[in-house]
Amino acid sequence: MDSTEWLKEILKTRSETLSPEIRRRLDAAHEIVIFGSFAAHLQHAESDLDVFCVGESRTHFKSPLIELMILPEHDVFSEIWLGSELANHISNFGIPLGSHPDWFSLTRVGPLSVTRKEKRISAYVRSLERHWGLLSDQAKLHYGVKIRRELQRLQFLQNGQAVPPTKLLDIAFASRAGGGFDSLQCVSGPLQKKILAFFPLSFMP
Repeated sequence: MDSTEWLKEILKTRSETLSPEIRRRLDAAHEIVIFGSFAAHLQHAESDLDVFCVGESRTHFKSPLIELMILPEHDVFSEIWLGSELANHISNFGIPLGSHPDWFSLTRVGPLSVTRKEKRISAYVRSLERHWGLLSDQAKLHYGVKIRRELQRLQFLQNGQAVPPTKLLDIAFASRAGGGFDSLQCVSGPLQKKILAFFPLSFMP
């Protein structure tokens, strides 16, 4: 069984858990793309199935087994979508379950996706400044990983590249072989200092 047929079987099984209305919207979609860990063959026992569709109405549904996003056709040809982080990830790493979507060839990382990621990282750090003393050691570790991944994603976006699946970011970080964490260079000096004040062991060689 090839990858496409395997993914179709997984989608068929997991879609049986959907409500009748969400299932109807999925069945009515005319483009279906699997992305994330299953598309990269990096899934584990608790991985959900990430599904993007072009269909009749905007939909976002998430459960432990499946996360489904549906956009109408006019949305996927908009400049905002084509320049977004998610659109570029799906077009570069997703696996279509049918014909190759026309919009795949039109995606380009846009400046808005870079700005959004920068603001997201800054917001995380501001929140940590307010709540750091209230966090458990486990929570601190969780946020350290979260910010490290976001910095890696920002570096890809700043270079005009699609962001790889999360597991590949983790593999790249684990294989740095004492070479430091160069993704810190993609944010300003003051923000670098704040991040290192929280997570010196997460980012230093």
